[in-house]
Amino acid sequence: MDLNVEGSIWGCRIWVYRSYRLATDTMKRRMVDCIESQMDWGRWENLPKDLLLKIFDGLSDKDLFWTVSSVCRSWQSVCWDILFWKEEILDLRKLRNFLNVKASELYDPLATRLLKLLKSIMDSGDCHGGDGLQDRRTCVTSIVFPPHICLSDRHLVYVAERSPKLKRFELPGMIRITGKGFSRAICNWIEMEQISMGPFYFVHYDRIIQEMGRNCRKLDTLCIYGSMYIFEGKYDPDSLLRKLSRSGNGDCGLLVNLTG
Repeated sequence: MDLNVEGSIWGCRIWVYRSYRLATDTMKRRMVDCIESQMDWGRWENLPKDLLLKIFDGLSDKDLFWTVSSVCRSWQSVCWDILFWKEEILDLRKLRNFLNVKASELYDPLATRLLKLLKSIMDSGDCHGGDGLQDRRTCVTSIVFPPHICLSDRHLVYVAERSPKLKRFELPGMIRITGKGFSRAICNWIEMEQISMGPFYFVHYDRIIQEMGRNCRKLDTLCIYGSMYIFEGKYDPDSLLRKLSRSGNGDCGLLVNLTG
């Protein structure tokens, strides 16, 4: 066994024992039952999910992300639940504490790490029983990305294909998103009501606006950050509304916020 993994397992076992003192009587009984029925110490991944949630909830974000999540898939799933999932919301803003994916010379290896992490968060089904993956695809209605993490087309499409019921999307870092990539992603989001995005390069502006108008008929709020776009020669919300209208999305009830 890899020494780092083995060290993580023993460290987490110590946390389990420490948490025993804080558990309710029911939790203590369940913990004892699990330990007595599983003398094979390599099967700690089979502890009940509600017990793991109780234990891990008292740990720091750093411990959850770097240590506990590396033990096994079931423990990782619980860690991601605590860090990122809140019922129907996938809030990834805590990623800014662990990743800094920018448009730089080092982007490619960091982007690969980000895609691997997104896969583990979105595609790790419920390891404690049930079709957790399908539940999340059906239920997630809001996804929020942190600033300073720049997604590529590949990242965006991957997320979009796994969130067909999405109604709210926030992506401050769009400078690596192209019109073609946005087109592939947005067609999955016909239920979309609120989009906050940008900045993005003006060369992709028309395509992005057209695709929103074509696919997001329920869109009522659009917020665009930054100043890397062009609205017919000026920063004018009316200009954007005209473009949305020509793209098939009427301006009635559509709120546009421009921040620069």
